Amino acid sequence: ELAGESRRADRATVKRARTGHPTQRLLARRVYHQLIPPGIPHAPWTIDLVERVTTLFVLNPLSADGGDSLGRALRALAQRPDVSPEALERRFEALLTVGPDTFDDHLSRLLIRLHRAGLPVDYAQLTLHLQAVWHPSRWVQRRWADDFWAPPADRYQETASTSGETP
Repeated sequence: ELAGESRRADRATVKRARTGHPTQRLLARRVYHQLIPPGIPHAPWTIDLVERVTTLFVLNPLSADGGDSLGRALRALAQRPDVSPEALERRFEALLTVGPDTFDDHLSRLLIRLHRAGLPVDYAQLTLHLQAVWHPSRWVQRRWADDFWAPPADRYQETASTSGETP
């Protein structure tokens, strides 16, 4: 976990690694190895995934104690009065449909917007989703889309109870 004052230097190391400079990327690998939980192999794919998620976390570090799924957090952002829901929806649709070459750029931009709005993301869930984001069934993108566009369950219950209908 990179949250907290004690990990400030590690967050700075990861931020410098985002520049793409080979030396900075090598130095950040110390941080990535420290973040792999016990029992998980330190295989190349594990390091790559940790690097990817850690870099994204540095963009939106508000999720140390939980947070919403990516789709729910973006839905909350779209409901803010200072945000154009149409423009955000276009960015979200782009994230759902882009290929691997530009996916991280689209995701990074959305995480920066969530950070600026003070909306946390569940990075444990995001890590699992990023492992499967290119599965042929695209179940991750479907889950994000459902979280973004489906009404929250409590809103459905409130609507149903006030209209006299049963769920």
